[in-house]
Amino acid sequence: MTTPSPSQGSSYLAENQQLLSPVLLGSRGPLGYTNDFPPADSLGDSLHINDSEEVQFSVSTAFHQDAHSGHGESDLLLCSTDGILFYVHRSAVREASEDALSHMLSYSVTGNSTSMIPIPEPAAILNIILHTIYNLSCAQFNHSSEDLIEAVDKMPSFGIAPKALITPDSPLHTLLLSLAPLRPMDIFALAGKHDLADLAKPCSAHLLGYPLGTLPDEISERIGPVYLKRLFILHMTRMDELKKILQRTPGLHPWTPECGFDGQRQLSTAWSMVATFLILDLDPSKHIFLLVLNYLQSVQCLPADQFIFSISIAHPSSAFS
Repeated sequence: MTTPSPSQGSSYLAENQQLLSPVLLGSRGPLGYTNDFPPADSLGDSLHINDSEEVQFSVSTAFHQDAHSGHGESDLLLCSTDGILFYVHRSAVREASEDALSHMLSYSVTGNSTSMIPIPEPAAILNIILHTIYNLSCAQFNHSSEDLIEAVDKMPSFGIAPKALITPDSPLHTLLLSLAPLRPMDIFALAGKHDLADLAKPCSAHLLGYPLGTLPDEISERIGPVYLKRLFILHMTRMDELKKILQRTPGLHPWTPECGFDGQRQLSTAWSMVATFLILDLDPSKHIFLLVLNYLQSVQCLPADQFIFSISIAHPSSAFS
């Protein structure tokens, strides 16, 4: 189904009126919808139905007439392309974004802002956007990662700046961050597109092993030059830091029965040889402690162990900034 513009108005509603028909009776999808009547005056104006006709609609359980009563009575009725009704509050929408309310009202079929307004998005996308406007978590609906990403991409078309609402303490930020281990490049690209630095930084830690030379052009364009440059710098500076750390050798310490001067010199020589091999086969995803541990498992020198531990914790896990 193509996305209509506000100017298409009644023609869009007429072509898709089957989405608002009784065929939806009894349906109960993953978003948890009920089958309640909207206000009669609202629906009569929007659909131009006769008084004798009886039509029922599916209503979102998260945005029904009595939901979010702290904002007062709902005064804005939205309908998704798949026929789901959402009762929302103009004050909540206006508080999230000054432009969001006017963008939603622009889809009105009749020009009457008290009528039901058909929004050219499916219920899943509209549900995510409205939860973000209300600063609520939509995790309980188990939306797909594709829907979450698409919802963020659609926010500007509703006059909503994702950067203003997706902050580190917001539920949607937490939900998107939970997807980073599974889809790091998709989430990083989303963060780059909308300048979500607080989301991009922790996500970049999951991209240390990503072969940037194979990055598709469309993903590069989506990330944008600023965040793409930062990702390349992260890989390059991490490699440089790894090399500097490996080139350091354990210092000498006072003679002990367990580790004399000859043993210390042998350890330094072994360390230099190991570092040479490691530098030749280095990539940003490798951790210094695990690398060294594989080569020096038999080290019995306590100061040397302490040295290895000190450089391992100094090793940066993410330098994205």
